[in-house]
Amino acid sequence: MNGDLRQSFDNAPTVLLLAAGGSVRFGSDKRSFVLDSKKTLLQQSISQYKDIGLEVFVCLSGRRDDDFLASMLLRESVGCLRCSRAAEGMGGTLSEGVSAIGDVPGILVALADMPGLLSQTVLRILENADSERIVYPVFEGRRGHPVLFGRRYLSLLRELSGDAGASKLLRENVENCVPVPVVDPGVLLDVDTLGDIQGIERLLQGRSSTGEST
Repeated sequence: MNGDLRQSFDNAPTVLLLAAGGSVRFGSDKRSFVLDSKKTLLQQSISQYKDIGLEVFVCLSGRRDDDFLASMLLRESVGCLRCSRAAEGMGGTLSEGVSAIGDVPGILVALADMPGLLSQTVLRILENADSERIVYPVFEGRRGHPVLFGRRYLSLLRELSGDAGASKLLRENVENCVPVPVVDPGVLLDVDTLGDIQGIERLLQGRSSTGEST
């Protein structure tokens, strides 16, 4: 999907793409793995949001190992946040990332190892955006990513720590959670192993052959 569709939405959220993990189970740096699309896993994940006009900030660790990725993001004009608290886990990374972005209409928390999302899925989440809401996709009864947090929750995201992530905010604010049913298995498919890459490639190839927009 081409063009800047951000203009179609008032108060568009900022995307915080979490990419500070260590790829332990993958055996190498999965973020740099080149897909059949000729994009790396990280580039493919970024494009899911940039291609519809959203502003993206990528959270990397402060390790020297991530310097190369930081340089790549700079060349491609993508925001890069070096998170000194990444070793704490997802909660620490989220807290630091949200604090660095500052006051925005909302934060769309996304994972850098989920390159199989449909553009329509992201747009459906945006359609349900509200400063008081937490919005997430649901596929076949299972909650997926990305998760949109309205402005009300930014201060709570900044208080996170450790490896728990933001799941507790969903549990504590059930009345303001908006599940959005989607027909997109990409909201559940993350990449931990080479076998997961094969599943993602099959999904993307199937969409390409049917003309379904990614």
